[in-house]
Amino acid sequence: MEALAHRSGATVAGEGVSDGEALPFEIEVTRKDGSRVPVLVGSACIGGESRMHVGFVLDLSERRRTQRRLAAQYAVARALADARTFREAAAQILRAVGESLGWQCGAVWRMQGNALRCQEYWSMAGFQDAQFERLTREGVRQPG
Repeated sequence: MEALAHRSGATVAGEGVSDGEALPFEIEVTRKDGSRVPVLVGSACIGGESRMHVGFVLDLSERRRTQRRLAAQYAVARALADARTFREAAAQILRAVGESLGWQCGAVWRMQGNALRCQEYWSMAGFQDAQFERLTREGVRQPG
């Protein structure tokens, strides 16, 4: 039996499959629309001498989304527990949520007087848009 392979370089040797079951492995595959999706691939040889091979591919997208959301939820709870001030909590929460959910940037806005003002701004490493950051930090939003 030939080895199974994917463009990502992940392979599973045929010998492992012929002896029973191959250990499942995770790879990312590309859908027809170009989007990438994490999957779990596994297979087994059943039927003794007839050597029928059965395989599966399980989409892990929802599981990964759930893991990211739980990580963000935990990070927010931790930030709230550790912070001494709202501003300190806001910075930690923005970073935690942004990193967990894959944001490029985020801001916390707070009412001051009769206007919304940017209290805290965060951006991921490598994201550089100085004009957007400046406009966000300096922005004032009036009600209505």
